[in-house]
Amino acid sequence: MTPDDTAAYGGAVPRPPLLSQFARPATLAVALGLATGCGGPAQRTSSGPSPEAVRAYTEASLLSQSGKLPEAAARFDEATRLDPGAAQVWLAAARAHAALGAQELAAERARKAMTCAPEDADVAADAAAVLAEAGHVDEARRIHQARAQAEPTNAAPWLRLADIALDRAELEEAEEALKQATQRDPRSSEGWEKLGQVRARQGRTAQAAVAFDRCIELDPRRSGLTPLVLRMALDGGDFDVARRALHRMGGGKTTEAQASLLLAGMLQERGDPMSAVAELERALTVEPGNVYARLRLAALLADAKRWADADAVLEKIPDGHEQTANARRLRAFVNAEQGKLDQAWDMLDEARKAGADTPELAAQQARIRRKQARYADARTVLAEARKKWPDEADLAYLDAMIVQDQGDEPGSLALMTAVVERFPKHAGALNFVGFSWAEKGVRLPEAEAYIRRALEAEPDDGAIVDSLGWVLFKRGDLKGARTELERAISLMPGEGELHFHLAEVLLAAGDRAAGITALEKAVELAAAGGPGADASRKRWQQRLDAVRKKGKGR
Repeated sequence: MTPDDTAAYGGAVPRPPLLSQFARPATLAVALGLATGCGGPAQRTSSGPSPEAVRAYTEASLLSQSGKLPEAAARFDEATRLDPGAAQVWLAAARAHAALGAQELAAERARKAMTCAPEDADVAADAAAVLAEAGHVDEARRIHQARAQAEPTNAAPWLRLADIALDRAELEEAEEALKQATQRDPRSSEGWEKLGQVRARQGRTAQAAVAFDRCIELDPRRSGLTPLVLRMALDGGDFDVARRALHRMGGGKTTEAQASLLLAGMLQERGDPMSAVAELERALTVEPGNVYARLRLAALLADAKRWADADAVLEKIPDGHEQTANARRLRAFVNAEQGKLDQAWDMLDEARKAGADTPELAAQQARIRRKQARYADARTVLAEARKKWPDEADLAYLDAMIVQDQGDEPGSLALMTAVVERFPKHAGALNFVGFSWAEKGVRLPEAEAYIRRALEAEPDDGAIVDSLGWVLFKRGDLKGARTELERAISLMPGEGELHFHLAEVLLAAGDRAAGITALEKAVELAAAGGPGADASRKRWQQRLDAVRKKGKGR
């Protein structure tokens, strides 16, 4: 078929619905124009195909556009009889039959197309596609392999071989074919995209992200893949590719520091704080004055208990910035955790002067004085704060806790009961009151109700789950108590008191060996808890000794 023949048939071959649409309206107009201007017998003229053949081809294309595939296939077959030497017409007929599911008829016509144009590589490629769809995969492969051998620098046959392998889920073969394709044409966006698909299906997310990233670089129209690239790059740990994706998503206006900040946030959400730290350090390398990166880095270092490192980062945040007050508050926390309580207090004063006069800051100051056992000063801070913010439940809760520290159990319980009355959903206050009643063995139904209300607000708080287990024990429900206490220990395995409570339940249930094991664990944890846990350790050790002695006496 000559170039003029191709033009007469619209310059394109109709495709079945699964591959693409049939001839476009503009293409049909070309064919129709040629048909209208021609007459004479129904055979090929010296200047091109017969008008009858063009008319049959055009009508078939219109029928296929209307979804009338059986009629279209029949009309394409008529066109092949009118113009039997036209490879493009045979291909159109082959595709029409393939769309109808008549695979052997489609394969027969595809082979006829290659016979009509034995040297036309494009015809061979299109015929091979029909043959593969018709189930003659090996034959299609041989066609593409022959073309690849005949044209060693051409990527196209390797792309088609990859398509066949992908359709058959032969991922290793598909990857090898796509490697060959991208080696021959490194600028083939199609090749890189398909390589990304293969590697994604293989679970190789980092390499898939690299391939998709290259595809977008070569063809910006494929930028819709960018969110996928970002997700895969994060999963695979390729943060260079992730940063490029963030730059694209920001329209190219995202700075290096901003990209690292965004990436750090995503890594933190994914539970990878150390990689987030590295990204924030990178942001500060390229932009040392970025206060937001510095503040977030310090917070992550503080979470990791790297107090000195966090303090050094925060020290470089200047006065006068909108984040200065937050920086001083965080630095106060870091100092307090290092035992530098006076410095922490001074930092909070600086934060207040910087504009951070908030209930949270007042509570932080009260906690510092509480750690210093300066209870009167702590309560003075809280009294002033509660006048400013009377609706802040946590201030009243903290005040009641400090009264307990002073040894005034009845006063603390009275204050905490008032907190519950005013703030009936405050989990901490509900738990405090409920557990206090349970410890005393009084008002047990109310105690359980309070604790269950606390759990509605904080269902996975180990301390509250422990309280529920303890009140159930006090109410005689040993099975329920054991279940709740074991869950509490799973939530807070390092708390000795939870093991002590479980020991009492086990001993009451007659499981002496398990009870002794739980008591031993409680004593062990208390011994590692420092001076503040010494009283508990002594009490639990006495209980352990008594249980052992009782066992020997039997």
